[in-house]
Amino acid sequence: MGNSVYRATLILGIGLLLSCSRKPPERYLLFTGSLSGYLEACSCPGTPEGGLNAAGYLAREFRKTHPDAILVDAGCFTPDTTDTLNAWFITRGMMAVGYDAVAVGSCDTQSTYARLWERLPALSEKRPWMAIRGVLLVRVIDQRAPDFAAAPKHDYLVFLSSVGREIDEELAKEHGPDAIIEARGEFQPFKVGKTLIVPSVPRGMALGVLKLGPGGADAWFIKVRPETPTDPDVDLVLEEYSKAYRAHIQRTATKLSFRGPGFCRFCHKEEYEAWKTSAHARGFETLVSEGKTDNPWCLTCHTTGFGKGGFVDPEKTPQLAGITCESCHPGGKCPDNPPPKGKLSDCRVCHTKDQSPDFREETYWQKIKH
Repeated sequence: MGNSVYRATLILGIGLLLSCSRKPPERYLLFTGSLSGYLEACSCPGTPEGGLNAAGYLAREFRKTHPDAILVDAGCFTPDTTDTLNAWFITRGMMAVGYDAVAVGSCDTQSTYARLWERLPALSEKRPWMAIRGVLLVRVIDQRAPDFAAAPKHDYLVFLSSVGREIDEELAKEHGPDAIIEARGEFQPFKVGKTLIVPSVPRGMALGVLKLGPGGADAWFIKVRPETPTDPDVDLVLEEYSKAYRAHIQRTATKLSFRGPGFCRFCHKEEYEAWKTSAHARGFETLVSEGKTDNPWCLTCHTTGFGKGGFVDPEKTPQLAGITCESCHPGGKCPDNPPPKGKLSDCRVCHTKDQSPDFREETYWQKIKH
């Protein structure tokens, strides 16, 4: 009897000791943030490589050796404009890649996108946290973290944030999560106490890797390179998007009359010769060299009047392939109704911060001045 009690007590004690000393298993989180609707890289100077199709490929490859890796997006995955069509297809692309959790960021909360979240494993106002394989993921979009007291027991706590660095530092001090993944940010990973704060690389130009373990968190990035393959499932979504975008703008855009630079040349010979030697005149050639001649986003800025009654394709409308006179002087009917003069502010329609980060109005204007 005594020996039985002793053995039972010993077994119970060993069990308690083991449970108290149990170390949680290491976990890998793969992450993106600020995709901003980029299903693929536009090949512009600001995003030469990247896009969801390339980042998605890297995620699939990583999961071949780490099948339990959790794939998340920290937010700001929809476009910066109210482009519902693009938001729909970037959502489709994320479904194709197989995201485990997607944080609806402060930049994704437009009402026009609300119904899209139902198709994703979204962290939103209705469901601000989610536990996956021992990792509690919490969405943060303002100065206070949501109440996650009712969350199940977990080994690690990770915030997915789109509020900015200063607020994240305060959240780290208050809650002490293992890591905070930023949707936006232009700084290197750093620690506040035990919390590792790490930014996402925008527009899918790199896939982030967060390693969680008993000794703390570590993070690094797998960069998308020119030779990086693309995810075939996302490429199929991209093909559908290109067709849908073409149909959409041809159905809804205001139709204008475009004549091409050959018509302008008769009265504006000097201006025509200046344009002819400019990079604008060779705009479509860039798409040919990059294999982007079917990308509707690219055609909008590298041709004249695409979707507005102008460029259709290089066979039907070769005179409108490139950034021609009427790209900057639209709607005129010379000689009775001359077109408007171009304005520097018009340049920013295509020379955006993301696509043309080195753009300077005062220097670029001199290149096309006439």
